[in-house]
Amino acid sequence: MEHPLRRYRKAKGLTIEALAERISSSRATISRIEAGLQEPSFGLMRRIMAETEGEVTANDFVNWREPASPSEAAE
Repeated sequence: MEHPLRRYRKAKGLTIEALAERISSSRATISRIEAGLQEPSFGLMRRIMAETEGEVTANDFVNWREPASPSEAAE
């Protein structure tokens, strides 16, 4: 399952670097968020929501993560 931020970024043809620059963040932070390894700060979440014009919402970040294994995904 792909993170909503990654889906948005790909649909708009943005690289991680381009998105990071637009929202005043780092490439590493965006990468960790998309991988489900980090939740954004409130300020970063607000910048993401503003940049995506609401296509990515706060709910997209709450407890989201990619399944660790195929068996975990089936649970």
